[in-house]
Amino acid sequence: MKPSGVCGCRTPFLDRYLEKLPITLEDLSGKLILDIGGGGLYFAQEATLNYGAKIFSIGKDLSEASHRYALWVERANARRASIPELNALKYCLERSACTLAQALPFHDDIFDTVISISAIPLLLNSPRAILNSFQEAIRVTKSGGTAYFYPLAPVRRPEHRQKEQKRVYRALQMLTREKGIRITLLPCEENDPIGSGLKIPTQLLIIEKY
Repeated sequence: MKPSGVCGCRTPFLDRYLEKLPITLEDLSGKLILDIGGGGLYFAQEATLNYGAKIFSIGKDLSEASHRYALWVERANARRASIPELNALKYCLERSACTLAQALPFHDDIFDTVISISAIPLLLNSPRAILNSFQEAIRVTKSGGTAYFYPLAPVRRPEHRQKEQKRVYRALQMLTREKGIRITLLPCEENDPIGSGLKIPTQLLIIEKY
């Protein structure tokens, strides 16, 4: 299934989040959520439109979402009618920012849930940067909230995987020294083409803040 583009069709991104993370639609409803690396805003748009979630997104590039919004504005003007998807995307764009996961532009203890799929730690090149991104996610998560990172296994060229895996686990070793959190590492599923193909023992990092 392809992203919705300008056709208004259901995108696969919310389904992927629900499939890969131990969350339900009830966990989204009315909650304040930070999506790290969700620059396309597909997850944010659908969860906002259909389930009343309040999602802030950060990414290195928001041009895809901005382009999609401009196309929908053009379509709405041609129809001289309001398009619900357009309003939801506008809401999400107003709550998004181009920034790094290592320096989140938010106050402490404000999000119920922090999520990163196919972004952190895969896009970072050093254990310190990975650790800083985890620490920032913890900082902005409320007490009683949870941060999810999937996958932990690198998916770049095979000759780079072992080195990148070491970076992730070095960061996790440093993270265990943090107080006030509970860390859970879940194994990959046998039918997960990323996890099983790389034979990485863990794919999902869950950080609970208490």
